[in-house]
Amino acid sequence: MKKTMFLYLFVLIPLLGIMACVFDSDNEGVGSFLDHEGLPLNYKVETLTIEGIEPSSVKSYFDDYPYSANGRAVLGTSFDLNHDLFLDFAFRNENFFSEFSSDDSASGQLEFYLLKEFYTSESLTFDDSLPIKENLTLSYSWVLSTGSGNRFVDSIAGITNSSWYSKLDSWEEAVFDTVFSLNIVSYDSLVIFPIPKDLIQAMKKVGDACRLQLKISAKETSNLYRLNGASTPFRPVLLLKGSNNTYSSNSPFRMAAKSSYINEVSDSQVLHGGGLRESLIVELPKEKIMTALSEFYGDEFPFTEGDSMDVRQMVVLAEVKIPLQEGTSKNTLNKPIQMVVASMIDSLGEESRKMEAYKINSDLVKAEGHPNMIFNELDTLSLQVTYGLRDFINKASDKEDFRFMVRLGYPVLQPNDPAYTDYINTEGDSIYFFFSHFDYVYYDLAPSLEKPMTLKLWLATKRGEE
Repeated sequence: MKKTMFLYLFVLIPLLGIMACVFDSDNEGVGSFLDHEGLPLNYKVETLTIEGIEPSSVKSYFDDYPYSANGRAVLGTSFDLNHDLFLDFAFRNENFFSEFSSDDSASGQLEFYLLKEFYTSESLTFDDSLPIKENLTLSYSWVLSTGSGNRFVDSIAGITNSSWYSKLDSWEEAVFDTVFSLNIVSYDSLVIFPIPKDLIQAMKKVGDACRLQLKISAKETSNLYRLNGASTPFRPVLLLKGSNNTYSSNSPFRMAAKSSYINEVSDSQVLHGGGLRESLIVELPKEKIMTALSEFYGDEFPFTEGDSMDVRQMVVLAEVKIPLQEGTSKNTLNKPIQMVVASMIDSLGEESRKMEAYKINSDLVKAEGHPNMIFNELDTLSLQVTYGLRDFINKASDKEDFRFMVRLGYPVLQPNDPAYTDYINTEGDSIYFFFSHFDYVYYDLAPSLEKPMTLKLWLATKRGEE
């Protein structure tokens, strides 16, 4: 492990040096970079800065379709989002249900384990400390199916996750609320939720085997609870108890979560993190970019002769710089967060999404931190869109405006470390760059995107070659 990481360090350092030369100068060190990239050494590399670009369009995409909570689960609210949990049980216990059905004192509870590795991480300092106390209102709804024999239970396990998710997306059942006081005094403590009496009465009608699909909501909570999911060693337990100390203990064989807005929104430019399927698509006007290139080279853009492929230059590096206004944005973990970028490029005549590779300006990072992060006390967000602009300029005659996508990645523990990955340093210490859990935030990009942005291009061109 350590040997591998040291090899990584020795490979990374020369590459960072090459990239720093390209960032810092039009010509110094360019030959080394071109050789590293496999480009002809007689290419001339120049920079072009296009200022005052205003987006022609910004569109938000938020997918509220259910997703897996088998590993890590969340329940409650985070800023303007609500996070519901779904649990799928299938089990049989004829002996237990034969007594449970006539037990007037029957009761039940759901037991969860907190995601201890998150709450006890030494990398973070939370604003809220133990104990966690609040009066909590849980809303339950369920679908209960009964049957008999192992074949019934096995048939439930054969239902695919995708089929299950599609039915959860249109879940419509009666809701039963349970109000109680929750008090968590230790991160090893069980989080115990009481089961509504109506569900206990429904469970009394099970003769042998059952399938219970259970939905839990906590829309009025002041905390977002991070819990262990169904595929972990600390999976939840549904405990049904009789008055004579009999009980049935069962865990869900799968779980799902569904995140949605608490109130309906339109034209939002907010990102929430948390690993959600959420993004913003930003479009920059084609005419502005093409005009700047025409003035820079002194010939016409876009290129329309022959197959309309303009290969007279290649984008070595491209950055979009967005002025930041973070006044209304909020986070939970008080750490910078990585902004992930993808560009929309042409692939065999169809548009596809390609994730951008981030090349590091090590000198800048050491002095100011990585420029592609939010909540990092920077006044400008710099995003690299090299793949996208390379494709856009080469094929601009067939394209509309330039489009790229942004979403939130992981919180960052070492924002001034140019490594951009976990590694082992020369003293043998493990240095963790990213935190292994997502933050849930409210980040409004609208004020920033209303301000003109700057596009900077590093171009390797054949023009003027000898």
